[in-house]
Amino acid sequence: MKDQVQSHWGISESQFELSSAKPNKTMLRPGSQIGLVNPSVTVIRNVEFDLAKAAQFLSADAAETVTLDAAQALIGIVSAAPAEKHIDVVAKLVAALPHVNHRDKFGSTALIEACDRGNAECVSLLLAAQAEVELFDNGKRTALHWAAMRGHTEVVAQLIGTAGRSNGITHRSFGTQSKKGFTPLALAQSNRQERHRQVVALIEEAMRGELGAGVEPEVEPEV
Repeated sequence: MKDQVQSHWGISESQFELSSAKPNKTMLRPGSQIGLVNPSVTVIRNVEFDLAKAAQFLSADAAETVTLDAAQALIGIVSAAPAEKHIDVVAKLVAALPHVNHRDKFGSTALIEACDRGNAECVSLLLAAQAEVELFDNGKRTALHWAAMRGHTEVVAQLIGTAGRSNGITHRSFGTQSKKGFTPLALAQSNRQERHRQVVALIEEAMRGELGAGVEPEVEPEV
């Protein structure tokens, strides 16, 4: 069955950041359909293809090509809405795959997709499986960029909480600019909703501590 999710972006910087490769990514996923970013976009996903690949991987001795298919399926399932209904499959894939840092052709990882969707349960599973927090997609957007831009407070807190781990967040995450020149903090500041203000507070608090060493303070953009 197809799952439908509708997202609305009305703030200039976030909308500008989203006007790049992200929509095309889902357009190219097998069994998917997508509307244009305008700035209100309706995405209709069919995850049956990815679930079938996951089942094939989990039910047999997997060849290398099947393992790669399963890794791509993980990204697809996590990016679907709502991924929560498939959390058992996600958990099995995370446990069975050699690692969870595979990228799709747009540079996205399962962690980036989970942070984009605000799926804290998936994020927790992936972080426990040593997902690389500072990997970025082809738009040079990290998991923190996507979580901050969407205003996912719980997920931002989860990412900040990885500080000190081998694959966790470092001060570089706060200063990393996307290809369009935005840091995670700038993207959160560009939206005046309450959840984005909470994200701004979390990031600014982290930057005032050890994680902020070497990061230039940002001036809140005019919007």
